Amino acid sequence: MAETTYLKCAYKPGGSPLHTFEGFKVALPADDVEMALGFFTEIATLQYRPAFEELRAYFDDIVNDMGEMTFDEMDGSTMIYLLEKLNHATICSYPVRFNKDRDGNCKMSDF
Repeated sequence: MAETTYLKCAYKPGGSPLHTFEGFKVALPADDVEMALGFFTEIATLQYRPAFEELRAYFDDIVNDMGEMTFDEMDGSTMIYLLEKLNHATICSYPVRFNKDRDGNCKMSDF
């Protein structure tokens, strides 16, 4: 029963950026664009929908290629994390920005 509760929580944005990001990573291999977009702010959803539709065939590869995500800084109400990726023996870091919605859930605003 506890596993079912955890899975329900994983499919919704949470109070922390890491929870939100892990839920996003669950949605991609499930080939669920709508669920994946649910982890983004409303504006970002409009921006990323076309790209997600085009990248559907690569969702498994995208998730497998994602590295660790670590906190970088706060910029006003925006939490910035760095997503690290190994690229030809070089670690590259990409910023991922999170904002809280009206319900206190962290959602990605830039990925």
